[in-house]
Amino acid sequence: MARKLAIQIVNGFVIRQEPPLPYKELIDINNDDKMYFAKLYADRSGKICYIFDSGARTTQIKYYKDNERFQEVCDFDVVTYNDKPVGSFTGSFIDALIYIKNFDDKRFGRRS
Repeated sequence: MARKLAIQIVNGFVIRQEPPLPYKELIDINNDDKMYFAKLYADRSGKICYIFDSGARTTQIKYYKDNERFQEVCDFDVVTYNDKPVGSFTGSFIDALIYIKNFDDKRFGRRS
């Protein structure tokens, strides 16, 4: 069974494990790579459980596409700022970043 995560897109985005882990159980893994997100945390087993940034960028997607952590397939619920469900999909963290990038591109009238 795939892990369940939520994607919340407001002014930036959050991908978080559901239910969220207490902050004291999160491990900061930003320093594991050269390419940073504003916040990137894993659980004790090393699985991504929290990502925060101002937007998903093509450079991040290209950099992380071969990273094993970002290949994990999960069930993602897309929620509004007040956690109202507006969609869902099953895919990898790369798929989630592409979803966020496409959402922002459409919202701001950018071409991919």
